[in-house]
Amino acid sequence: MQTLLNSYFGIGDFLTMLPGMTPSEIGQMADKLDRFEFPFDNLPAIEQNLTSYISGITKYHEFVNRCVKQGVAGIDKIDQSVVDIFVAHKGLLGNQQKLAAESGTAVAQISNEVEHHIELQEHKLQAALKRAAKKLKADKEKETAKSETEPNEKPVEMVAILDTRARLRRLMQYGTTSPKAFAPTKSAAVPEGGKKRHGAQFSF
Repeated sequence: MQTLLNSYFGIGDFLTMLPGMTPSEIGQMADKLDRFEFPFDNLPAIEQNLTSYISGITKYHEFVNRCVKQGVAGIDKIDQSVVDIFVAHKGLLGNQQKLAAESGTAVAQISNEVEHHIELQEHKLQAALKRAAKKLKADKEKETAKSETEPNEKPVEMVAILDTRARLRRLMQYGTTSPKAFAPTKSAAVPEGGKKRHGAQFSF
């Protein structure tokens, strides 16, 4: 019982040694009771303070718990938003690269088509020039052959001047696309000696 009374109340040794104590030693117990008198008289107030203190500490830890939970939830949302932004940015870069590649292909295709068109036009122009040169050469050869077969009735310089004038008139009258503009001309017959033959006419 001494051990139990010591563990619960701290009075086991006092009760065991009480028969052999002096009045002074017994008075020391009274001193201890005096020291506890104030707390005993104010137990309700002390209890209220302790209760408020425990309640406050509990509320504080509950507050910290709620804040931590909200913080963790906020961290998750922030991390998710960062991931979403990263994914969106990667998607934007991918779309930009795709558009750049498609536009580059379109520009290259248009450039090739323009170059092909220019080459085609140049080819047509070269072909037209070759045809015109060939026709002029044929006309010249034809005129040369005709002049060799026909008698030379007028001086060479006069024939050249008259033929040139006739061709210019035909070009101004019919244009460069009409066959009439390139039809052979009949040179005016001029007898030797420089006198025009009576009744002779120029044909343009």
